[in-house]
Amino acid sequence: MANTWRDEAKERLWRERLTRQGSSDLTVREFCQREGVMESSFYAWRRTIAERDRTSDLQSGVRRVSGMPGFVPIVVEIGMKTGPTLE
Repeated sequence: MANTWRDEAKERLWRERLTRQGSSDLTVREFCQREGVMESSFYAWRRTIAERDRTSDLQSGVRRVSGMPGFVPIVVEIGMKTGPTLE
């Protein structure tokens, strides 16, 4: 059975680190050296958080695909007084 206990403070810290690294011009190796963390820990937390987000999205019915175009449902109303527009 998987360990379901989570340290919310530690997860929050790693989410912040991952965000900072993503917005920096540093490689993962350079970032980890500056932060004083092991590169293997960085990759493990990145994978863990991605899995948690994916699991959370599946449970809530949300499907996220970053960087990919998607389809949005539209409703076409016939007989509108103004000309047809698409927003």
